[in-house]
Amino acid sequence: MCQGRGGVGGPAERVIRQDTAERLRSALEDAADDVVTDRAPGAVIGGKTGWVPPALSSGEQSAAWFISYARSGQGRLVAFAVHVGDPDSGIDESDGSESAVRVAERMRKATS
Repeated sequence: MCQGRGGVGGPAERVIRQDTAERLRSALEDAADDVVTDRAPGAVIGGKTGWVPPALSSGEQSAAWFISYARSGQGRLVAFAVHVGDPDSGIDESDGSESAVRVAERMRKATS
């Protein structure tokens, strides 16, 4: 649902131009194609990953995230924001944000 001038579920106010929105959508879907390995047939997934090594985060803790959306072949839309920041999680440079992507994939499957 959108929160717009018409309230929740009402018409949303456009805040960026249509062509800008399309370029952003395309970039997010291209980025997700590089990391999402398990998708339902017909699903469209977009998202952005990120990873912060221990030296740049607070203390010795690494952090990884994946912000994503998925639209099923039937048009159902879900969105997820996953942050993994457990110092015992074993996140390192070789894993990067893939740990957060795996969590988002499990969440998406659970809500299908």
